[in-house]
Amino acid sequence: MQKANTKLEKPINQPLSSHIFRHTLLSTLAEKNAIMVRVEHKNAKTVNNIYTHVSKRMEQATLEVLNTISLNRKYIRSNLDKYITIAKTFVEIHLTF
Repeated sequence: MQKANTKLEKPINQPLSSHIFRHTLLSTLAEKNAIMVRVEHKNAKTVNNIYTHVSKRMEQATLEVLNTISLNRKYIRSNLDKYITIAKTFVEIHLTF
């Protein structure tokens, strides 16, 4: 894994092992409430504690991005009249020359 990582255009800056594949798969399955019996954890609570945190972090990050986009749109809309006035003034000035 480390050797393959060095050949990537943007290498991952952390130690890698094949365990990452297991973790990714089980995080996805946990998110879909479809953990397989072969996980080898005897307690479903353990599985949820270990593997669902990724999904929760990703969900929070997604919400933050969407909120930022929403705030930017509101800012642009609230200032749209000002931008239109500036653009019209710019065009009028340049058309008079």
